[in-house]
Amino acid sequence: MPGEVLIAYATKYGSTVEVAEAIAKTLERAGIATDLRDARSVGDLRGYHAVVFGAPLYNARMLRAGRRFLARHHRELAGMPVAVFALGPLGTSEEERATTQKQFDRSLAHRSEIRPLSTALFGGVIDQSKLRFPDKLASPLRPLFPFTDVRDWDAIEAWATGLVDALSLRKQN
Repeated sequence: MPGEVLIAYATKYGSTVEVAEAIAKTLERAGIATDLRDARSVGDLRGYHAVVFGAPLYNARMLRAGRRFLARHHRELAGMPVAVFALGPLGTSEEERATTQKQFDRSLAHRSEIRPLSTALFGGVIDQSKLRFPDKLASPLRPLFPFTDVRDWDAIEAWATGLVDALSLRKQN
């Protein structure tokens, strides 16, 4: 497929970039050229065939760097194939997942001109050893959030594999 797929990510502690890297590897194994970049470093989208974008959700909203990426590039994103993923729930209950899905949907609704061909919500990570100010000050919450990593790597790979087909079909049309 001609043209690269930009895989842009916003991350606070590194877990979102790990998911973005896994998605890039899946696309590359399928013969799709990718360019993995921190969303803050993306100047424009010229030369890209499609964009896969990911960001974590904190306090019921997308990380600021993610919101800024979508705002800065909304016109270009509206005219090209886009897939969006988010990391969010720290638990596995249906109730938590449903609540986080609503938060993700609200984040995307702020940029309704961008119509992703695929979206996915994956579990998140909390590693207290990586916390920085002001998150580090939330010590009363620490017993509630021990080290947690609920990313489902099989689901991430399955979603990325689905993108191979979606991006390939979209390019032919």
